[in-house]
Amino acid sequence: MKKILATLITLLPFQAYANDCVIIGFRGLREQFDQEAFEGYAKLKDLFPIVFNHQEVEDAIEVIKDNDCYHLYGFSKGAESVVKVLRQVYKYNYPSPRHILTIGAYYSVNVDFRPYNLLFTNYFDSSGVGQRSPGTHVAGVPHNKMQQYVLKKESEKK
Repeated sequence: MKKILATLITLLPFQAYANDCVIIGFRGLREQFDQEAFEGYAKLKDLFPIVFNHQEVEDAIEVIKDNDCYHLYGFSKGAESVVKVLRQVYKYNYPSPRHILTIGAYYSVNVDFRPYNLLFTNYFDSSGVGQRSPGTHVAGVPHNKMQQYVLKKESEKK
C-alpha cells in the first residue's frame, strides 16, 4: 500500500506534464541502474520517468491501468520485468506500450516483442552474447555503462 501511495504522489506532478506520457523503467539486480541516463532518455523522448526495481511488476501494472500512453524500459534484470509486464498487459487487455527499450538483457531472456506487434529496441552487451532476439549487439562497453551508451546513440538519432 505504501508503494502505491508513493507512486500516486509521484504521479501528481505528472498531471501537469506536457506530453501526458510516462516511461516506466525497471532496475537490474541489486538496484543496478543509471538514473541519470534513464532521466536523460525520458527527457529526450519527452516522457515522464517512473522507476521500479525489477520485482515491482504489480506496481508498474497499477500505473499502466491509469495511463493509456506509456513506454517500457528495462535494464539488465529489468528487461525480464518488461516481459512480465507485457504478459499481464495482454492477459488483462490493458493498454499496450507505445515503445519498449531493453538494455543489457541476459542472453536467455526472450525480448523479441514482434509477436505482440509492438515497436521495440534492444541493446545487448557481453551478457547478451548468444541472444536470439533482434537488437544491437555492442562490444567493448561494460554492463554498467550501457545505459549511457544507449542514451548517446538514441540522442544521435534525433
